[in-house]
Amino acid sequence: MITLLLLVGLLLLLLVGSAFFSSSEVSYFFLNPLQIRRMKELYPVKAKRVERILSEPTSFLSSI
Repeated sequence: MITLLLLVGLLLLLLVGSAFFSSSEVSYFFLNPLQIRRMKELYPVKAKRVERILSEPTSFLSSI
């Protein structure tokens, strides 16, 4: 009985992790140019990282 509960708990944990990473991937690809420009003004280092990630989407998708 305990093993079944552990397996169900592990499955739920993996499902939550998958949902988190999928949502972060979607949020990157739904950034519009205005949001990126605003990010450049407020957070230039982070904006540069976001632009680099979006410039190579296949490597970003393979890392997730």
